[in-house]
Amino acid sequence: MTPQSDTLQIYLRYPLRASRAGLFISTGHGHHRERVLDSYELVFVVNGCLELHEDDRVYTVRPNETLLLWPHRHHGPITPFPADLSFYWVHFFVDRQFGSGTNRIVVGSHSRVERPARLKELYNWYIDEQVTESLSPIEASHLLALILCEAARTTGTAGNAPASLATRVDTHISHHFSQSLSTSRIAAHLNYNADYIEKIYRDERGISITEAIQRRRLREARAHLQFSADMNINEIAFACGYSDPAYFRRVFRQEVNMTPKQYRSLYSRIAVNTGGEPLEIR
Repeated sequence: MTPQSDTLQIYLRYPLRASRAGLFISTGHGHHRERVLDSYELVFVVNGCLELHEDDRVYTVRPNETLLLWPHRHHGPITPFPADLSFYWVHFFVDRQFGSGTNRIVVGSHSRVERPARLKELYNWYIDEQVTESLSPIEASHLLALILCEAARTTGTAGNAPASLATRVDTHISHHFSQSLSTSRIAAHLNYNADYIEKIYRDERGISITEAIQRRRLREARAHLQFSADMNINEIAFACGYSDPAYFRRVFRQEVNMTPKQYRSLYSRIAVNTGGEPLEIR
């Protein structure tokens, strides 16, 4: 009699092979390298404006836009890095020998994403797992597939008014998260009824506007804890829109499962790239 097994073993093959990822934050110096890669690179701009060329094509990539750079094509800078520039990047490979059918991801060369907050979360998730050295190849492939799925969701569809309104809410939150912000304030600024704009946003994003504000503030707090060594925890709380540092600490611990101080200590190994190629320090 064959003994029963208590484990399920699944062997998977993926057309996607993920490589390194990171977050570039400019210091106002340097420029992108001139180079030819053997991998794809998906760039997602958070702040500022990135100007690159790929062969003879010139791209101006603004906040909430992605740029897909192709392997074996020459790309490089048009202008030096502006001081306010920050962008995520991930390198990956595609095995075209398998993986066909109707289920596919279509990523444009230069697109404005529909859900920038979701894409940022996925990039942060990937980088977090990478830094702690807990990212297995299969997990990396899954996360990369999710990143590409989000990059494929663009606001280019004509007449998509709800998506456009939700994007305007995201933009307002991105610009004003450090201030006193609420659903009613955003609705008044955009000249919409608060209940209506809340319903549209929840339908498009799957979360409330209040949750979106909280997530945006916490993402900013995480970035400050990683890269702003000269700011203490209270200063970071105020900079991210929290008038009460104690409340900030409580919310951060609930959402991230560690205190701001513990998070800063853990991610002090992440280095900020100040030149061209994103660097990592362990």
